[in-house]
Amino acid sequence: MSAKCSKKSLIIFLYSILSFAIVLLCFVSDTFTNEETWFSFFAILVLLSAILQFFSLKRYVNFLSVTNIFLLLTYCFHFGLILNMGLFSFFKPEMNLYYVYNLSFEPFKKAAGFCLASVLSFGLGILSVGKPKILSKNKNLVKISRKVFWVGIILILIGVPFIIEKLIDAIKVFLNGSYLDSFDAVGDGSGIKSFLSNFFYAGIACLITYYSRNKKSKAIFVFVIAAVILIFNILFTGGRGRNLLMLVVLSLVAFYNNVFKFSRWKIVLLTVFAYLGVVVLNTVADVRMQGMQIFGSSFLNNLGGFALLDILQEMGSSIYTPYLCVLQRGNEYQTAWGRTYIYSLITIMPNLNGVFTEYINASSFVKALDGVALGGSFIGETFFNFGYLGIIVTFLIGIVVYKLDLWFKLSVIKGNATNIAFCIPIICTCLWWVRDASNGFVREIVWGAIVLLCVWKVVQVFSFKDDGRNKHIHYNKVV
Repeated sequence: MSAKCSKKSLIIFLYSILSFAIVLLCFVSDTFTNEETWFSFFAILVLLSAILQFFSLKRYVNFLSVTNIFLLLTYCFHFGLILNMGLFSFFKPEMNLYYVYNLSFEPFKKAAGFCLASVLSFGLGILSVGKPKILSKNKNLVKISRKVFWVGIILILIGVPFIIEKLIDAIKVFLNGSYLDSFDAVGDGSGIKSFLSNFFYAGIACLITYYSRNKKSKAIFVFVIAAVILIFNILFTGGRGRNLLMLVVLSLVAFYNNVFKFSRWKIVLLTVFAYLGVVVLNTVADVRMQGMQIFGSSFLNNLGGFALLDILQEMGSSIYTPYLCVLQRGNEYQTAWGRTYIYSLITIMPNLNGVFTEYINASSFVKALDGVALGGSFIGETFFNFGYLGIIVTFLIGIVVYKLDLWFKLSVIKGNATNIAFCIPIICTCLWWVRDASNGFVREIVWGAIVLLCVWKVVQVFSFKDDGRNKHIHYNKVV
């Protein structure tokens, strides 16, 4: 056995032992009857889990990567409320979601324990297939085929009409109603129009990749244009989730292409902008509920308050979905045994005359739960389908997310246009899966592949002239 394999085996062994210890402590915490004591104890377990994963995965997962962002979002959405109540008891939000939902303490403890075990299982999945981090040599990003440029242009032409239509719809609804009406009508978007609009951002990613090897100033300009559109969508329609995640994905494309280089002052500046972004997100949430007229006062209030704890509190409400799964599907004979994953395949088919409506509805596990203001949760869905055996599924999800992350990263570095365009909406949907259901994937994958295949054939048929050839790119393995 090589030294590298021996070291990895040791890391997996230690990770498994420590994870098992944390899970045992979860069982111990179930005996706590005092809520304040339990929240404080469990918040510490969450921090221990995060520290364990940070040191175990840092050899295999880049700090700025899809896998790391997925993990961060998982912690925020499933443990944000617990961290607030357990570690920041001085923070008294206007709406404490745990009590607003009037949750029963015992099922809540079980849901939290299952979520933590699932996150640890997810990390074990990453470790099982993890390879030492792969980075491109900055100076070896050579020029790539001009076909990347033309693929990007065609995809932008496909998506831009739907981007414009979405913006016009938001303006019309807002002028004739309210900010909340605009969110209800447009929001993050779904359906065929939203699907086609994603090709605009896939095209943007291709152009960023192409220009990063030619004129970085153009790559920056293209990125800024897309960022302005996404930020406008967030502010004007109130749809924060998918728009913000798409901005994150495009930022990763720019980062992998060395469009942005970080220095100390840039990191400080980014930190300031990130905090302002959190303030804006909180403000958008307030405005969505009360109207645009409070934007100024809400922004100033969030700026001077606990903006980070506010957003953590709101994000953490996603544990409500796993809680309902434990409460309503706790009996092993009520589990779906993979039904939602199987029925998700039906979403590929056009739902003519509503012939597949019953199966499409059944593919969304959230619709089978009795609750209010429900969001999704990939962890909740595993429990809905397999009960406590769902931790096996999260192990597999860890493998899938890591492999998808690696494929996406290398596709961008190599300038593979079709892979880049295919990955953009898939990566965005993958990150949204943290608080969604698996049925959002299938249509993106199958129909996205069909559209991209047609676009690539068009580019090949017209044989657009190249201004450079793909060359072999060497990679450094960082240990």
